Amino acid sequence: MADTSTERFDSYDEDLLLLLTEITSALQEATSATTTSANRQASLSKADRACDEARELVGALELELQNIPTAGRTKLTHRVRERKLKLEQARRSWKQAKDDAASRDLFGARGDDRYGETEADGAAYAQRNRLLAGHERLDNASARLQNSQRLANETEGIGAGILRDLSAQGEQIRNTRERLMQADGYVDKSMKSLKSMGRRLITNKIITGTIIAVLILLILLVIYSKFK
Repeated sequence: MADTSTERFDSYDEDLLLLLTEITSALQEATSATTTSANRQASLSKADRACDEARELVGALELELQNIPTAGRTKLTHRVRERKLKLEQARRSWKQAKDDAASRDLFGARGDDRYGETEADGAAYAQRNRLLAGHERLDNASARLQNSQRLANETEGIGAGILRDLSAQGEQIRNTRERLMQADGYVDKSMKSLKSMGRRLITNKIITGTIIAVLILLILLVIYSKFK
């Protein structure tokens, strides 16, 4: 069971690494200055899908982690945390690239000629940037909250595993104690049997000695009667 869980864990981890590499490549394509608007949107969509798949794989890793014995779980738990951190960084990079692409598509058609902008356009652009910044801060806070929740769930799972191990060890100790008590009972019975056999042996010796003494006495009486 443990070996199978470890093999599945390693397989999921390899798939997750491939997805993280795919996300990085798609984001590089999306943020390239030579990328067209259509290709940029396609790359962002590709990175978004890869992020969703990567999130599912992280969940699969966390589930498999619960089936791995405590002795080998610590190192793998650290690896899962690293993968989750990389995925969160990739997700933030994707959001930033998406916001940059939206700004570029909205204002890029104007080129570098800022002299024709109206005051209303400038205010709207500044307000939009503030909204995007606030949205990003909210997303970051939500991500940190989710990460804290996941860490709490991991800690709870590890604690439950330790309790299960302790319960199993306690059961083994109780079984060992019962076997020792049973063996002690057998020893007591054996000692009683040996003592009983010893008493019977002494009794037999006394009886045998008495018989021999009587026989000797009878022989002496017979001899005495003959010479009388």
